[in-house]
Amino acid sequence: MLDKKLLSLLGKEKKLIVYITILQIIGLILTVSISMIMCIVLYQIITFNEYKFLYLLFVVAVIILIKLFITRIIGKFQSIIADSVEISLRNKINEKILSQHKEFRKYNSQALSQLSVEGIEQLNLYYTIYIPQFFYSLISPLILFIIFCFISWEVAIIFLVCVPLIPMSIIAISKYAKKIFAKYWDKYLAMGGEFLDSIKGLKELKIFLYDEKRGTELDLKAEEFRKITMKVLVMQLWSTAIMDFVAFGGAALGLTVALLNLRNGTISSGFLALFIIIVGAEFFLPMRALGSAFHISMNGATAGKKILEILNEKEEEDGKTIIDRIDSITFEDVYIDYGKEKIIKSFSASINSFGLYGLVGESGSGKSTILKLFSKECKASFGKCLINETNIEEVKEESLYQKLCFISYQSHIFSKTLRENFLIVNPLAKEEDMYNALKLVGLENFPLDFKFQEDSSNVSGGQKQRFILAFYLTREYDAYLLDEVTSNIDFDSEKIIIDIIKEISKKKIVIMISHRLENVVDAKQIFFINQNKKVTKGLHNELLENEEYKSLYKLQRDLERRGINEQI
Repeated sequence: MLDKKLLSLLGKEKKLIVYITILQIIGLILTVSISMIMCIVLYQIITFNEYKFLYLLFVVAVIILIKLFITRIIGKFQSIIADSVEISLRNKINEKILSQHKEFRKYNSQALSQLSVEGIEQLNLYYTIYIPQFFYSLISPLILFIIFCFISWEVAIIFLVCVPLIPMSIIAISKYAKKIFAKYWDKYLAMGGEFLDSIKGLKELKIFLYDEKRGTELDLKAEEFRKITMKVLVMQLWSTAIMDFVAFGGAALGLTVALLNLRNGTISSGFLALFIIIVGAEFFLPMRALGSAFHISMNGATAGKKILEILNEKEEEDGKTIIDRIDSITFEDVYIDYGKEKIIKSFSASINSFGLYGLVGESGSGKSTILKLFSKECKASFGKCLINETNIEEVKEESLYQKLCFISYQSHIFSKTLRENFLIVNPLAKEEDMYNALKLVGLENFPLDFKFQEDSSNVSGGQKQRFILAFYLTREYDAYLLDEVTSNIDFDSEKIIIDIIKEISKKKIVIMISHRLENVVDAKQIFFINQNKKVTKGLHNELLENEEYKSLYKLQRDLERRGINEQI
């Protein structure tokens, strides 16, 4: 079971597999030599003949040392292959993930992580154990066949005929095994994803009293995984039993014929019969070892194919146009479809001067999707999105992100210090710049050595959004795209962020998505998208003539006033 595509991942290390196979063949010859010497010693003892036993034992010791040296070299080559595969494949997977503008269609972050760690480990076993053993098990019986032909051609033919029965038994179960291992990996990856999802949502599970039911669901998933694991084990045991039957049966048949030939005089010497008895098992051991490695290889090959799916994921080409600055942002009759569903239809806007521009509408109206055109997370099904006069698809990504700041409620803070997060955004930022930015967002009391925990769990939602804004304030951008940056945060944090945004908009282009219409009432232009995807644009006072906009604005204002009165 060789896969050319999987072998192509090895690169230059393919030659090491050849070296390992050659060393294994040399090891076989040395084993035969040891067996021959031991046969001589035993035969001399049995026949009470004098011989230089110490000399022969010394030769055996030397050969054993050579075999140990060869084994060590093989181990070193296997280690080189494993290290190379781990580094190479993990780098390729990382590069692939970073080069993708959209998330992978088939694998979530948990599955990618599992394949990048355990999947590659299993694939290493396929390269370092199965592949060399595959070639060795084909060559070694032929070498032994030639040797045995000089002793007894009948025994040699019996051994040679019985050996292929082992790979035939492997082939017989391979189709079933492929299905089993494919299901095994699917269940394994799904199980990991379900567990991680439950850990992340543990608080919600407790709040809504769903934790016990979720535990039951995970128990059922675990039981499914246990069943598929048991199927894998049962299949391995059955295949091992079949291979053992063939191997020991073939060896027994060959030895029986050898003893009969010795009695009939076809084999001239008891020494030769003894040699057949001792060395005969070597006919079957390589193929038997291949059969054992087959199950490991199936697991590794299945993981390897999933890794290939990741590496072969269609990659969107980056643009080639470099922009020096952003003077205008234009949407020309943009349509965006997800399957048969229209997310955005006929959205047009021309933004060619600094100022605050609002993008509002009810949840699900497609506001965030419009801004995703700029981060290249999605493409327009029809129409154009232009930076200056260049289609966004033609703009080089690195050049775009140097001039365009994109902040959303999902923006991430790394589990590093405050200083390190600043330096990720702007490697040239000085401590003075950092402190000034923190002061602007009202977080100057935090030291630069403050360490964020995973998912920023040691700061509030409002503080997290202010920190993110502070990071970006240390850099100069021509335009800012802000997606719900004040979503689910406290009133004080929201006021600080809105004041900073309004200050930025005095010199820069700022397009802001906000669930709260009050945040954009002073905008230079507001784009309102209703549930029917119809876009209405104008100033706040002009849009109040639109019944849907007016109704939404009035509803929000009444709810806010009611909330304030209840607090009082």
